[in-house]
Amino acid sequence: MTVYIADEPNEYTPESQEDKIFYALKNNLPKDEDYYVFHSLRVTNVVNNVVIPKEIDFVVFNPKKGIICIEAKSGNVYTKLNEMNKLKWYYANGEIIDKGGPYWQAEKKQIAIINRFKKAKCSHLLDKCKIHFAVWFISLTKEQFHNITLTPEASEELTLTNEDLQNPGAALDKIFSLDVEKHINTELTKFDVKKVLENVLCPEFNLVASMASEISLKRSSLARLLAEQVKILDFLDEQQVVTINGAGGTGKTMIALEKAKRYANNEENVLFLCYNKALCEHLRNNYSHSNIDFYNIDAFACSYCKTGIADYKLLKNKITDDYLDGNFKYKHVIVDEGQDFGQSEIEENQILDTFEAAVVNEEDETGSMYVFYDKQQFIQGEGCPSYIKNADCRLSLTVNCRNTNNIAETSIRPLNLPKKYRNIKIRPDSVIGDTTTLYASVDKDKQLEHLNLFIKKCTSKSINPKEIVIISCKTKSEIENGNSLLSNYGSEYTCDSVNIKITNCADFKGLEADAVILIDVDKGTFNTQKNCNRFYVAASRAKFNLYIICDMTQEDCAICSEIIQNKKENLPDNISLENIKLKNAEKRFAATLNATILS
Repeated sequence: MTVYIADEPNEYTPESQEDKIFYALKNNLPKDEDYYVFHSLRVTNVVNNVVIPKEIDFVVFNPKKGIICIEAKSGNVYTKLNEMNKLKWYYANGEIIDKGGPYWQAEKKQIAIINRFKKAKCSHLLDKCKIHFAVWFISLTKEQFHNITLTPEASEELTLTNEDLQNPGAALDKIFSLDVEKHINTELTKFDVKKVLENVLCPEFNLVASMASEISLKRSSLARLLAEQVKILDFLDEQQVVTINGAGGTGKTMIALEKAKRYANNEENVLFLCYNKALCEHLRNNYSHSNIDFYNIDAFACSYCKTGIADYKLLKNKITDDYLDGNFKYKHVIVDEGQDFGQSEIEENQILDTFEAAVVNEEDETGSMYVFYDKQQFIQGEGCPSYIKNADCRLSLTVNCRNTNNIAETSIRPLNLPKKYRNIKIRPDSVIGDTTTLYASVDKDKQLEHLNLFIKKCTSKSINPKEIVIISCKTKSEIENGNSLLSNYGSEYTCDSVNIKITNCADFKGLEADAVILIDVDKGTFNTQKNCNRFYVAASRAKFNLYIICDMTQEDCAICSEIIQNKKENLPDNISLENIKLKNAEKRFAATLNATILS
């Protein structure tokens, strides 16, 4: 994968044509290798009490090959003897290329990077990582370059030309393969790579803090995985009716949005339905399009039939009548959160089947009906809708593009999944992420103390407070009855002048946040499969960091650990304490959830 610290080129003069190199590296480097690419990387060193700032046009870091500092030169260049009878580099307009020419410039910037290693107390890594420099003549072909009389310091082996924009990986490999003075082979561990990124390269990049840079890298990696998932739509262009299953984080909503956008950009009307009001509002506010109408199903029923309360029998009849009269304006219906359309009135009136009949018919073979669902998220309806059970074309998404692997693992641990779904497959290019942190106590004051601690941990990682959410694992009625750590559900919690949103899993279903703090996790959270599903929904909302505050005794931790572990053997939930060891119960419970305990 190629990871950019910025999605677009930094500021550059158009004459430099650095954007050509930027997009060549971004789009044409091998997809099966790890590359980190920095554009306009500022490196500042102090020598003899003098500040010496340098800007490196491009730095390419491959953890298995090394680092290359690239000096970019656009336009035609040439060499000639000056009045001192020395061969010098010139631009086409006759202006001399200062600082000794492009190769001297590149070498000095290589030295600046080496000094950064030393300044960052990473000198030991210099014996484990090759560092090269190169010059990229963007406008010159190889033939034109060969016609230049090279100065002594210039080397064809350290040169890239216009042709290399098409296959930069091969050109860079030739440079990476060159030996260095100390005969170094690049042999960096994962920890070494982390230190190079955080201590050497990222700190000087637009003054981005190392934690923020790490999140940016994770976000880029997950975005690339999502782009892979979206490709599934290319294989379904001819399929009019499809149901797509995917666990939390597999990108169902984003793929559904991409499908809707493709239709809408073709001037076709799309009805995009979901169940959650908050999700619908989020989609409408962030992905509005003149040809897409976003509704949660209840609101659509009220709006379409002009009633104050959703009447699904009336909705079924009106959709049917409008279709028969040619007045149903939508050509495509896309449903997100399809598993929640199993509530009794929607199911009894076969609403999903009615939508399909209105858009997929003999008169128009270009309409479509797409339903996205997660069979583990049945927390709203009574069960899986018959429409999904009876679907002819059912596909499954398998790559998690929202959560880190550790969060994905934590979220599914309590679920009673078939054996083939129990373990998360960790791809080499996936994001492992931080381990979930768990705290258990029945002391409310200590729970609040750790809530504040977790919020401070998030902000210390440069996570925007708007991307932090507190989610209760209780239902609305339980919260209203006072069974929650926080009484101001639906508003905000304030910690050190930072306001954090408070919600519950039902209202936040379908949404996501960089960091999630789960509260009100108690023994009842795991005593039924539906409650386990609620935990799964809440935990899988977290993208990068997950914290869990449990309202549990040592005995509760021991029991819940047994319940979660023994679901695989279908043992009863009402396990006796007689045969359970209480020593280190909290630690065992945390391990059961793929978490670390915080005492």
